[in-house]
Amino acid sequence: MSGPLRYERIVDVLSERVPSFGDFPDAYTDRDLPQVVFGRFGTFLVKRIAQGSGMDIKLGFDLLNEMAEAEDLRVRILAQTGTLEVLIESPQAVDVARSFLFAKALDDLADLIRYWGTGISNP
Repeated sequence: MSGPLRYERIVDVLSERVPSFGDFPDAYTDRDLPQVVFGRFGTFLVKRIAQGSGMDIKLGFDLLNEMAEAEDLRVRILAQTGTLEVLIESPQAVDVARSFLFAKALDDLADLIRYWGTGISNP
């Protein structure tokens, strides 16, 4: 880690930490809108999980774990509402997320599942 995560740099951090996301269609079209970029990142993770692409998945969840612990509240919220909300739509993604997320990020995932009532059991 090269210092605390800051909202103003979070899209750059994503591109540095998960470089293959840049190949995803329209990954950075709205680079100035982190919420949109991280929503697409959630879709990227769901697709990678379905394909079984391991390193992208690990790198992505490593970043989400770090974001969940960030001092900057906007970064924490972005992980929740930008990416984790997308992941809870896929039971397969939720299962994988549970194996990669820990501490605060895992709690955030469980809270989202309870709140949205997606029908995925055992939050």
